[in-house]
Amino acid sequence: MKESCLTRTITVGLMAGLLLAGSGYAEGNATDTKTKSDQAQAAPQPAVGVLGDLAPFKKIAVDTLELVKKNELVQAKTRIKDLETAWDEAEEIMKPKSPEKWTSVDKSIDRALAQLRSAQPDPAACIAALKTLIAKFTTMG
Repeated sequence: MKESCLTRTITVGLMAGLLLAGSGYAEGNATDTKTKSDQAQAAPQPAVGVLGDLAPFKKIAVDTLELVKKNELVQAKTRIKDLETAWDEAEEIMKPKSPEKWTSVDKSIDRALAQLRSAQPDPAACIAALKTLIAKFTTMG
């Protein structure tokens, strides 16, 4: 049986593609790109301080700050309560690691709580206290 020109063209094209793929010239070839697992391993991991991972606590403080900036003080007071609860629950594990650092963060949390819980919260004072707290989480984390 005779091959048609079209069949020969397709066959030659496929073979050329396979040769190029095997030689590293094909786009997306494993020889010229890193796998996702290689990239994940190469990505820098966030540093975890002596108290452990403070990112969840920082997230709550950032959420609270955003609520204060929107002048949603009732919601901010509720959100900062989440931080107080989470921090208190983690005390038993975190405080022994570094009582001095734990107390430093705890005092910053208390200042932010006091600002938000005052009879007439001052948004500017709340923002300042929350920014200080977030900075502390950042430097200690």
